[in-house]
Amino acid sequence: MLDLLDSSHEDYFTIKLVGILLFFFIKSKIADTHFSRKSAYQQFYMNQLFLFKRNVQIDGFKKPLG
Repeated sequence: MLDLLDSSHEDYFTIKLVGILLFFFIKSKIADTHFSRKSAYQQFYMNQLFLFKRNVQIDGFKKPLG
């Protein structure tokens, strides 16, 4: 019974791993073929927001907001 549980757990892990890899592969393919201006802007603003948050956290909220 324990062997059966171990093997099913490994199968589940393998399926999950393959699923994650497939997801990223398909996502990268879609991004390569259908890279729109909107998604580029979204990525840019997300990066800017992340950097802004990080700077504020590092400076301890002493950074002037604009």
